[in-house]
Amino acid sequence: MRSPPKRRLPEDIKKIVEKEAAGHSAEERKRLEDYLTADTSQLKELTVAGDRFFTVDWNPEGTQVAVAGSQGLVRIIDAAEGRELRSFAVAPVDPKSLVRARPAPPAPLPPVARPGELPEPVIDPATVESLAVEPSSFSLN
Repeated sequence: MRSPPKRRLPEDIKKIVEKEAAGHSAEERKRLEDYLTADTSQLKELTVAGDRFFTVDWNPEGTQVAVAGSQGLVRIIDAAEGRELRSFAVAPVDPKSLVRARPAPPAPLPPVARPGELPEPVIDPATVESLAVEPSSFSLN
């Protein structure tokens, strides 16, 4: 895989990308878009029903492009014609592992203590400085 040649970012572009994207003005967004798309052109348009592509890479000769997307497949595409040459799963999958297993039952909840089952803490009345009751008032019907 070849890396594109490194080029230095112009100072105005550096200042734009250092800011949070939500804070870009319309003029900054336009300048950034112009910079990122300069010297580029669309060679082919490729659509695959039900798939969105997340990554693209060219072979060293520039004759094929590999695309990977939401369907979990890598597709090798003929760059000149735009047709799929072959595809394969991103990771090998054992079809037996695709059988949906029934989830294990949840662990039982611990028992809830009833009043009087837990020992009450012993409080020395001489250490009580104040007592607050919430709510401060209530009525019995």
